[in-house]
Amino acid sequence: MGGLGHYLEAEGIATTSISLIRLHTEKSRPPRALWVPFELGRPLGNPDDAETRLRVLRHALGLLERPGPGPILEDWPEEQPSEAMDWSPPALPWSGNAPADPAAWQAALQADIDALLPRWTARRTAFGRTTVGLSGLSPEKLPAFMAPFAAGAPQGGVSDLKQAAQTLRYAADDLKAFHLEAADDGAAAPPSTVLANWFWDATAAGAFLLHLREVLGSVEHPRLRTVGAGMLVPGTQLARRS
Repeated sequence: MGGLGHYLEAEGIATTSISLIRLHTEKSRPPRALWVPFELGRPLGNPDDAETRLRVLRHALGLLERPGPGPILEDWPEEQPSEAMDWSPPALPWSGNAPADPAAWQAALQADIDALLPRWTARRTAFGRTTVGLSGLSPEKLPAFMAPFAAGAPQGGVSDLKQAAQTLRYAADDLKAFHLEAADDGAAAPPSTVLANWFWDATAAGAFLLHLREVLGSVEHPRLRTVGAGMLVPGTQLARRS
């Protein structure tokens, strides 16, 4: 968006923008930008907080009235708004001890799924939608498909492994979405950061994806290496562990 702002300004159209990553904005130097301390995907703050969202928009638009020369980069002057904390994580059988082989990983993942399935089903019914389904596998079938990758790349030709890598990527997204939707049952929305940390710290699924990232980092197939390195675990969680 910073680069687009330069092009629009060159045509005589004044621009302003909202920045979620200050370093990127410092380097791209857009004509006007407001940096906010919110999570990626939430440039206006928490959902349903209309008052804060309106203030952010007005502040960003207000930069259009600032005298030059630019670029102008301001910081949002308020603390990040808090969210409801009336939430308890679902009880899971996960012990925290990493299994030794794919079969044990499959059992651990299946235990997660079985424990959360009633909550997830109730949430899907209540909301009338779900983001689970990219892989084409039902939640109950995810463990059997994913667990063998704990031992590395499966057998198959180049095209077979390419398809397997793509399906694994989608299956990982489905596994995350299933857990997060089940944990957020709608009774009291937990902060998204708390929800994410719960997934990566307290579920067999989170431990499995962290393990998978390490295993796939050394396989020969480039597509599987790419999926393992950059498409299973978000950088924020890697940063927490470093």
